[in-house]
Formats: sequence, structure tokens, C-alpha cells
Amino acid sequence: MLTLLATGKLRCPVIISERSDPRHHPIGRLWSFLRKRTYPRAYALVVQTQGVADFCRQWLKSTQIEVIPNAVPLPRSPEVPAVSRETLEVRTRVKIVLGMGRLSHEKGFDLLIEAFSRVASEFPDWKLQISGEGPLRESLQQQINHLGLQEQIDLPGWTSQPELQLDQGDFFVLPSRYEGFPNALLQAMSRGLACISFDCESGPAEIIQSETDGLLVPAGSVSELAQALKRLMGDDSLRRRLAVEALQITERFSAEAYFQHWEQLIGQAITESETACNNT
Repeated sequence: MLTLLATGKLRCPVIISERSDPRHHPIGRLWSFLRKRTYPRAYALVVQTQGVADFCRQWLKSTQIEVIPNAVPLPRSPEVPAVSRETLEVRTRVKIVLGMGRLSHEKGFDLLIEAFSRVASEFPDWKLQISGEGPLRESLQQQINHLGLQEQIDLPGWTSQPELQLDQGDFFVLPSRYEGFPNALLQAMSRGLACISFDCESGPAEIIQSETDGLLVPAGSVSELAQALKRLMGDDSLRRRLAVEALQITERFSAEAYFQHWEQLIGQAITESETACNNT
């Protein structure tokens, strides 16, 4: 917004990008006012999901809106091994459900803990591991203690090598109340994990093809999430099938496609700006 204000009298195109979901991410009355006043000055607005694009088009009538989803995050270390259908066949089954992200309200880990608690006694040899740090660590630990699940639920903290952490689990759960675009889900699928996600706004339904490469459950429904946990815990063949299909995420959300889309948009903006200048 400040860039748009600063370049108001300059004849240069400005491309802006929303990295969260404005339907759920409050920025205050002043910044909301400035967003609606300044965004129409932009050459284009880039968002990460079709849902956010549809929302923005309601009040941003004349500005070009492009959907450019994130790419699958690249491994941070060369030590991270490649994952393939063949490596999945020999992966050790450890009976660990994984969650990963900031320990904050919007990530919904309290809902995941509650859902896991409803099936924990039926699957006493399974564990839930939620990696990350955040303001709700203490309250989440209190929830675990209150449920008496200290032996089955662990909060190991932040990890510098998420891929290696993901490789230690059997499947992954994204219990978010809302998302901007869930990189953790992309990452988990790229490591060959069967995944469950709330069908929240926005992102999961544009990533998971439910019952094909993962499972979507109604947003916020702890009972439905518990049933999905039970399905995957109790069905090794389903976990394996979803895991293999999940590997295709690296092609659907490749880094090459991501940068190509950005390069095309920037090139288009430059070309149109130069044409406009030559015509004056």
C-alpha cells in the first residue's frame, strides 16, 4: 500500500501480492481503508487461491487479478533424500500422525488434539506429533495433560529440517481454521505422506483432490476429523495409495511453473508500460 502511495504520480506499473486471506486476516480499519483506496492503482494483484481472487473481484473491478499459488518448497539441505514410489514401498511404518506449523489459534491444533483424543484409546500404539512453536504452546500442553495423553501426543518444538521430520511419520494433518496457502500441506504431500485437511478457506481444496491424493473434511468439524483419523490409522492400503498419488504435487505446483507465471506477468507489465510511454 505504501508503495502504491509513493508511486502515485509516477508512470511505472506496480504489482502487488496478497500473501494471506483478507477474509480472515484482520489488518485494522485504517489499513483496510487504504487497501481499498490504493489497490485500484496497481497494475495487477497477485493472490494465491481462486477463492481469494473471487473475493477481491467483488471490490476491485478494474484491476487485473492473477492467481499464482506457491510452489512446493525446496528442501533446505542437500542431505534431504529424494522421495519416489519405490522409496515409499520400503519406508518404515512408525504409527505417527504429524502436524506442523505455528502454534497459534488459526492453525487449529487444539481441534486436532481433541479429534485425536476421541480415537486414541482405540489406537493406543499410535502417537500424534505436532512440530512448531508459538503463543499457544502452553495451552496446548495443558489440553494434552487434561486429556491424559502425555504418552501419545508430543510437542517437540521447531525443526530446521521439516522434510526429515515429515519422513518420520505415517500421515499428516492440516487442521487450520483458515489459511493463506498451506505450504506445510504441499511439503507433506511432496514427501509422500497421505494427508487429511479441513476444507477451510483458503487453499486445501485447491491442493487436495479428496479421496484421490488426500482427504478433505468439513472445516472445523472435530467429529469428521476424528473419523478421518480413524480411517487412515486403520487402513494401511489407503494410506499407501494416497501417499503415492500425493507425490504428483511436485508437478502440479512446480517451482518452474511458479516462476514462469511471475515472469510472464512482469514482462506483460513492462511491455504495456513501454508501449504507453511511446504513444505519448
